[in-house]
Amino acid sequence: MKNRFLERSRQQARHYHSTQAGGSWPNGVCIYHVYDDEQRNELSWWDDVGFIHSRMRVKVAWQHPRNLYQAYIDTAAYTACAHLNLEPTDWFSQPGKTLYKKVGLGRKKRYATEMLFTEAQEAWLQALAAAKEELRFSAQYTICPSIRIRQLPWCKAVELVAPLEVRSQTEAHQLINVVRALLKQETTLYELFPGCHYTQANWLAEQGSHATTSESQFHTPISVPTHLTGEQN
Repeated sequence: MKNRFLERSRQQARHYHSTQAGGSWPNGVCIYHVYDDEQRNELSWWDDVGFIHSRMRVKVAWQHPRNLYQAYIDTAAYTACAHLNLEPTDWFSQPGKTLYKKVGLGRKKRYATEMLFTEAQEAWLQALAAAKEELRFSAQYTICPSIRIRQLPWCKAVELVAPLEVRSQTEAHQLINVVRALLKQETTLYELFPGCHYTQANWLAEQGSHATTSESQFHTPISVPTHLTGEQN
């Protein structure tokens, strides 16, 4: 029995795409970011791409396991400091010191505001930084590749966690090919990344050496089989 809500969302997503007349998706692909040639050997953390599949738009939110590992550390650090209960809730309403610069003889212009914190707030910030530094070496998490697919009224949303590196338009297109193959059920995450686990050992190896992709022990180049690199449907 078909899910009427899901079918309606699919119809709405196809209608939305049909009324956009291409928009910002030339050749059925949307690359959101500009890539710096100087950073092609750096570790990548997350990216967003889009493409057309089954007459609807697919929005991909990809992140490397190291990005999720970092998020877990940040969350644990905030939890460890929660008892202080001193996090500034509205940074823009904090009192500040106005900074000026000279713009002429006897004239000055305001150009910035230096944020000022109370001693208690400074203590909270220092405690948070200390907690993050401690957890950076002591936290033990295991991150496995995962994918979550949701049908929205304007697109199909895909959240992918996979040990890829996306640092150029070429690699962004390869990421699109991987997601397209997964949606077509031509492959699975297990087949693409058999036995893949990102652990504390991988994290420490990358953090300790400020590794580039050539040095990282967990770097997995995007290698898509030729039969998975077809054009969009």
